[in-house]
Amino acid sequence: MNARMKPTSMLASLAVALLASVTVHAQTSPQVPYASRAFTPAHGDLVRSAGLPAQLANEEYVEALARLVYYWGYPAIDVMTRTSQWETLKQGPGAVLGVFPGGPVNTGGCLSDYMSPSQRMVVTPNNDTIYMSGFADLGREPAVIQTPTTVPKEHYWTIQIADVFTNVIHQIGSAAGTPGGKYLLVGPDWKGQKPAEFIDVLRMPTNVGWVAGRSFAAHTAEAKAQALAVLGQMRLFPLSQNQPGQQPVDCQAIARNAVFPPGLTAEAIAADPYAYRPEWVNPKTFWDDLEKMLLANSAVGPSDAAMADQARTLIALRKSNASYKALLDRAALAADASLHASSRYEQVGVDAGNGWQRQENGGVWGSDWFGRAQAYFMLANSPNGRTNVGTVNLDANELKFAADGSLTITIAHAQPADTVARANWLPAPEGQFALIVRAYVPTQPVQDGSYKLPNVERTSTVGGG
Repeated sequence: MNARMKPTSMLASLAVALLASVTVHAQTSPQVPYASRAFTPAHGDLVRSAGLPAQLANEEYVEALARLVYYWGYPAIDVMTRTSQWETLKQGPGAVLGVFPGGPVNTGGCLSDYMSPSQRMVVTPNNDTIYMSGFADLGREPAVIQTPTTVPKEHYWTIQIADVFTNVIHQIGSAAGTPGGKYLLVGPDWKGQKPAEFIDVLRMPTNVGWVAGRSFAAHTAEAKAQALAVLGQMRLFPLSQNQPGQQPVDCQAIARNAVFPPGLTAEAIAADPYAYRPEWVNPKTFWDDLEKMLLANSAVGPSDAAMADQARTLIALRKSNASYKALLDRAALAADASLHASSRYEQVGVDAGNGWQRQENGGVWGSDWFGRAQAYFMLANSPNGRTNVGTVNLDANELKFAADGSLTITIAHAQPADTVARANWLPAPEGQFALIVRAYVPTQPVQDGSYKLPNVERTSTVGGG
């Protein structure tokens, strides 16, 4: 080098050299995003394995990120897998296996009674409300959510609208004080004007979402008829099928349309509730399923946007590098095992006093991706038909109070011999089990945790049970 070369000339020469290097790299690299290519060190083949530490550091980061992405994407893939009901119920609304309501794309179905505790399609459903449910793809067209206009005073009903990640985006119903009528449900890219007949436009952060309605039903024929009259006014259907005025449906007729996937029968499901229990999230196909989910939901909400970018980076990396593909596939398997190990009733949530715990952000997860991915099921076959104790039992005078006004609930696997204990018996599985308390329209002390649930006290025997 000429010692008298001006600094500016040297910088110019360096810039030209760097530019040439970048040009050559671009010509020889796969057409994948830079963020994915950057996980391969620029000089990983240095002599005496000098590039190995950098490669190991990159792999460790990718593996850690992959586990986070797995927890983040788990609920979305779960929801996308459940949209298979669009094909099962393509002829019209009905009940998958006769136990779970649904319909074609952007269409809901309803039941005519409580959801069967033996069903294995949705975790811990209410057992004192009757359900309607449907999955929407708002990328195809907007959907109409019709809400009841004729409701008896103080009757509880609600419609919960969640995005593909199970984040509850909208809640309408008696507790929310929303008016009855029609709402237009639209995706993130929808551009249009609210039709005159509609109350409001409800925008979703993702194209795919779940709409679940519930109508309270006590343990009497009259109460269930009232619940169905309200439920029949709750509907999800495509905007292209809208007509002026309310469009109620007959939930009893819809529930009778029991549809079974090929190879399954009602007898098979009765004998084994898990006979139709698809692996909603298969860790072996996770990355391919995640890519399909992101293609269907190119836009996501603000709490999920950063992770969606990370997910796309890992998907591209897996496609472009065989070594990273093996690493990412192993990471998915490990993350799945960890998730299920943590998703035990006695571990989920935080301490709420007296041996109880609670998930304080249920449905409003924000960036709690791990908690969002955790869930469970009900006791399939209860000997007295009871899977919960609550308002419906009180309304039907099924429970026996003590002289001092106290109420003791007996939880046991075997039927108690004592008549009062038997009247207040909540059957439990044999072995370990967990209790859930669900409060409708909770008061402030329940919401903020200042109200403490009473202890559950273990006894050696209860009436021989």
